[in-house]
Amino acid sequence: MLLQKIQNSETGSFIVDVPSQGLIIKGIDRSAKIKIDLVTSNSNDVNRLPEMSIETAVNISLAIAKRSAVISENADVYSEALILFSAGGVLPFDDDTKYKVTLTDLGATSDVEFHNLDSSALGLPVVVKKAEVRSTQTEKTENYKEVDLLVFDDVLPLRLTHLVDDSRGSAREPKFRKVEISPEQINAYSKSFRAVIDKAGTITYGLTVDVFPISQLNALTFHHDTSLDEDLIYYTVNVD
Repeated sequence: MLLQKIQNSETGSFIVDVPSQGLIIKGIDRSAKIKIDLVTSNSNDVNRLPEMSIETAVNISLAIAKRSAVISENADVYSEALILFSAGGVLPFDDDTKYKVTLTDLGATSDVEFHNLDSSALGLPVVVKKAEVRSTQTEKTENYKEVDLLVFDDVLPLRLTHLVDDSRGSAREPKFRKVEISPEQINAYSKSFRAVIDKAGTITYGLTVDVFPISQLNALTFHHDTSLDEDLIYYTVNVD
């Protein structure tokens, strides 16, 4: 189902008020920006996807759907892209509960189509939030018990650390082990998803942003290189 067509406009917005698992987008610049908000009849709007590039949003959908594919794409424009509202099925939108999709930086000569992704199954919403470690912070610890995936759009942490109590001492007391996730491990995971063949026949492996799965972590510490004099910007993704 065609939901919206935007032509020759830098900006646009539309409402998704039919059951939907996501958007199939045709002909969009990968640097265009997208934001998605939940709109209901009896409360204020709730952000589901903070403003980000189409490229980052597409990479998040590839990561949460755990798809590994060989795809062909233009260097600047996605001929076809998928952005998921849910990993498991449709969200039952109607006149009272819907998503508002807001787009910017589409390009003056834009010609973009937005089609609905339907499914027979019901799903839970994907919730993405923006977070940061300030440029002056060497460490920051967060409770991410409800987070499934971290997405790094640019700067990577020096490392991620957390403790697990997966062994016992002689008196059966818990023994804690420190887990350390390096940038190399994050990058290796991100490269495991897909192979892209561009029009020139060049093959590139992996997502174009870095992602890493986490699960049930009460205290995850981000270690940041303050010599970069740059904030560490990342996104948290709750899939279900």
